[in-house]
Amino acid sequence: MNDKKLAINKLKKSEYKLVVVKDNEIKYKSREDSVSSIMDLLDENPELLKNSIVADKVIGRAVAMICDCGEVEFCYGTIISNGALDVFKNANIPYEANQKVEYIKNKDNTDLCPIEKLTLKVDNSSEGIEKIKEFLNKK
Repeated sequence: MNDKKLAINKLKKSEYKLVVVKDNEIKYKSREDSVSSIMDLLDENPELLKNSIVADKVIGRAVAMICDCGEVEFCYGTIISNGALDVFKNANIPYEANQKVEYIKNKDNTDLCPIEKLTLKVDNSSEGIEKIKEFLNKK
């Protein structure tokens, strides 16, 4: 099984919200909020993300920017926002998605996800990462 299939299958057939595959091996998986999980990976183990396959339940602009800065090879999202698609297109990162949505919404579906909103007007992924870190109190 190739890396892409391994990552997508593990995401679909488990409770994990984030799966990272590299060299035909699952290198990381998380049941937690994927923005903070993948941000931790970028901060603590960026080599793990480089040239990896990322499969995530929900990919918004923030996760896409983290994948861009982490030099991810391919992304799969169960749900992906148009903003994330823009980031992937600008960064030349191939992707697949089950469902495309205009925006990622907050947990109670009353507004945009706060991190999606935070990165809406940011085109540079590195600048977006700084805003995400501030929001997650990781500076």
